[in-house]
Amino acid sequence: MILNEATRTSTYPATASRSGSEELGPITAFWRWAVTTIPKCPVTLSLVLVNILLYGIPLLNPYVELWTLEWMPLSPLYFWSGEFWRALTSGFIHFDWDHVLTNMAVLLLVGLKLEPMIGPANMIKAYVICQVASSMPDLFMGIDSIGASGAVCGMAGILLVCPLHEEGRGRVRLSKAWVVIAIFFGYQFSGDPGEGISLVGHLAGIIAGLLVGASLTHVPGVSLWSRFHRAAAALAVAFALCGALSTLEYWGGP
Repeated sequence: MILNEATRTSTYPATASRSGSEELGPITAFWRWAVTTIPKCPVTLSLVLVNILLYGIPLLNPYVELWTLEWMPLSPLYFWSGEFWRALTSGFIHFDWDHVLTNMAVLLLVGLKLEPMIGPANMIKAYVICQVASSMPDLFMGIDSIGASGAVCGMAGILLVCPLHEEGRGRVRLSKAWVVIAIFFGYQFSGDPGEGISLVGHLAGIIAGLLVGASLTHVPGVSLWSRFHRAAAALAVAFALCGALSTLEYWGGP
């Protein structure tokens, strides 16, 4: 994928006309951003809506809840018996509102930045790859699991390594969502595995996302090997931040 002049202008219209956007009020600027960005993110909005509905509707209908809990969670026993769809569908059901809303908030943040860059088709492929990849460790370890955390970690990993050309400079910069993504990573990795948090699944999702991001992005003059170096650097920085956040939580705990 080549991020050319047209892609940069359509993805970040405020960057193309920075002087004009500075004169707008915050409400007008937000409205303009929403009108130009949200229509370009149908996959992101659909994923968020589907995940919320698949948690909310079963709460109102016990028959739907029974069906989702029977056919959608990741269960190694049923998966290896031929129910291979569980590696994907397990990412669409959650434990509670905190679980689903946390995942969807980060997915929305990441997706609104990422989808205009890579397009809806690549967004679907990337999400499926990251979700399935994050399910693999649990399958081989014989662990039942649900939740979109692994897929969201993967999408955040893609955003970490997808470079953008700065207007008029030809340089490569990383997304401004780094801080939020790092906090999300820290939240995901600072939990206790005994509480049902699949840390290795999150790690698999991140690695898959970094590799997908490196393969999706093409910058003239930047080799594939250099892009994987960038992925490795992003992974190292993300885990350093995760370690710092986990340490702060440990020392600040009871």
